Formats: sequence, C-alpha cells, structure tokens
Amino acid sequence: MRKLVGALVVATTLVWSSPSVSTAGELSHKYGLELQLGGGLHLLTDVNDYIPANNFAGIVPAEEMMVGGQFGVGILYRSMPNFGWQFGYSRFVSLIDQKFRISDGNSTESWAEQTMSGSELYAMATWYFPWKSWELSFGAGPAIYNATLDRSVDIAQEGGSHITSGSFSDATGKSLGALGTFGLEIPLREMVGLNIQVGGRLAKVGKIEYEDPNNSSNRIPVYLNSASGSLLPVDFTGGFVKISLRGYFHPANDWRSPGR
Repeated sequence: MRKLVGALVVATTLVWSSPSVSTAGELSHKYGLELQLGGGLHLLTDVNDYIPANNFAGIVPAEEMMVGGQFGVGILYRSMPNFGWQFGYSRFVSLIDQKFRISDGNSTESWAEQTMSGSELYAMATWYFPWKSWELSFGAGPAIYNATLDRSVDIAQEGGSHITSGSFSDATGKSLGALGTFGLEIPLREMVGLNIQVGGRLAKVGKIEYEDPNNSSNRIPVYLNSASGSLLPVDFTGGFVKISLRGYFHPANDWRSPGR
C-alpha cells in the first residue's frame, strides 16, 4: 500500500512538471491512464459466519472481515465529448484477518484464522456532465471477480490431541458481477486530473476450491461448515470510495500505422 501511495506522489510530480500537449480537432481528454487508491465495505456474511467446531458455536470472531482496501490501474477512452469507456484492474486487500480464540484459562488455546484477498477486472460505459470548471460522471458495466481464501485451524482437545481439519491455503474462485460509480473530476492541469468516485458492486463468488494435497489434479470445494452441504461463497458486494490520479495524452500521429 505504501508503495502505491509513493507511486501516486511520484506520478503527480512528473505529470505536474511535464509540458501540456493538445492537438487541434481531437478531444483533449480522449486517451488517459490512472492510478487508483481506495477502500470500502464488503458483505462477506458467510465467511464471517464460519464456525470451526461445535465448541465455537455462539462465539463472535475477534475480528470480522468487512472493511478492505483496494488499489489499481485504469485506461480511459473517450469516444465522444460526453461519453467514453473505463477499463481497469483493482486489487482487494483485506485490512482485517478473521480470528477466533478460545482459552481454557490455563495454557491451552484453540484458534482458527482466515485471511482473504481478491481482484476486479472491469469495463464501464461512462457518461460525463460538465459542472462549473469540474466534471461529473456516471459509469456502469460488467466485471470479473476473483477471490482467494486461506484458513488455519488448530483446536486443542483433552489428552493433548489437536484437530486441524478444515485448514487449507489458496482456495480460489471467480465469477461475473457488475459495478457502478459516480465521479467528480477536479482538473489539476490541462492534461492532469484528480478523480473522486463513490460506487457499489455486485460481486459474489459462489464457489471456491483448493488443490487436493494428495492429488494435485483434484480440486476440493470449501463448504460453509462440516455439517453443511452448502458451498461457502465469498461476497465482495458493497460500497466503496476511491481516488484516482489521471493523466491524459495524445498518441503519436503514426501509432495506427507504424513505420516498417
């Protein structure tokens, strides 16, 4: 995360100090690139409701996974003055790992922990609306979502034995979803802007699987719990806020037909 913040600062400095470019007869903001940083809330109800064993029933996790950060990159293409497309990739970073703790008051402690991450690859049709010296926008479109979940379980029993069933790493899955955003772009220079977006996403990954440690060609699905036949979904659905640094440019005149 700190590396991305540093990249934003460096990019701001470079584009601020670089000369502005414009070409007559073409939209000045037709092509653009952006760096994104933000965060939001995710549902993740089923992940948070996971119970590692019967003696954990009724115990609320010490930490629930709901708040997450995100960072990413985007490509901007405006085909008309008030309409264009946004293509981008966002990486979800869980700021909170889910943790369970049970202690017998002596030296015995049982625990379970889940960590999670994900990503979003999207294409949004976007409409632009000039407002004073700023610009408002509305975008919506489909997205592909990926989820990764790791789980570690260690339940101490009488006699010194331990239950570790339910542990796995790199359980992954993907699904098709959608997102929409409202944005406000503040011009910093002729070809540089700061964009603030609020939005929401429908992003439920209905099935995640991990590699069978005894057979690498076999994938094992993750269930809600040991007593359920239902699959565990990972639901990134929720609202978010992100800030983007945008730089616009004109490609070289011969980019469509480069010399040989």
